[in-house]
Amino acid sequence: MDKNLFTRRSIRKYTDQPVPKAMIEDILKAAMAAPTAVNDKQWLFYVVENSELKKQLADSSPYSKFAAEAPVIIVLGYNETEGNAPEFCQINMALVSENLMVEAENLGLGTVMLGVAPHEDRMECIEKILNMKNGERAFAMFPIGYPDQRPADKHKADMSRVFWM
Repeated sequence: MDKNLFTRRSIRKYTDQPVPKAMIEDILKAAMAAPTAVNDKQWLFYVVENSELKKQLADSSPYSKFAAEAPVIIVLGYNETEGNAPEFCQINMALVSENLMVEAENLGLGTVMLGVAPHEDRMECIEKILNMKNGERAFAMFPIGYPDQRPADKHKADMSRVFWM
C-alpha cells in the first residue's frame, strides 16, 4: 500500500511494505559517507525490523507514535569519547542525517528524523530498549517508509507563519 504525505521538502512516497535489505544498506552507506568533524567511526546504526522493538521505540515519545507502523526504524547513535562534546555530535549528526534522508528519498522511501539527543530521558529509554553498550548514546530515530498517518502536518506549509525581517 503506497501513500503520499505532503512535507515542507517535497511530496514523498511512503509504504508499509517491507524494505529490501539492499536498499537499507545503500541508505546506511550514504550516511557513513558523510564527512565529519570528529572520527567518522564514532557513528552507530541500529536497524530495527522487529515489531515489538518498533512499538517500544514508538512509545518512547508522543512524537514517535506513528513510527511503529514503519517497515524499519534506523536508530543513529554515537560512541562517547574523550573530548567528544555534544556540540560536535550535533554538527556531525546534521551531516550524517542529511545523507541518510537524501538517500532514502532518492530510493523513493519516506523518512523523518525524530531527534532524541539532548533529551537524556529519551536517550536512556532508547538505549535500554536496544540494549546499547555502556558509552553508546542514542541520537535520533529514522522511521523508513512509514505510511501517511499525519495529515495534520499539512499546516506546516502555512505562509502566515513566515516573518520576513
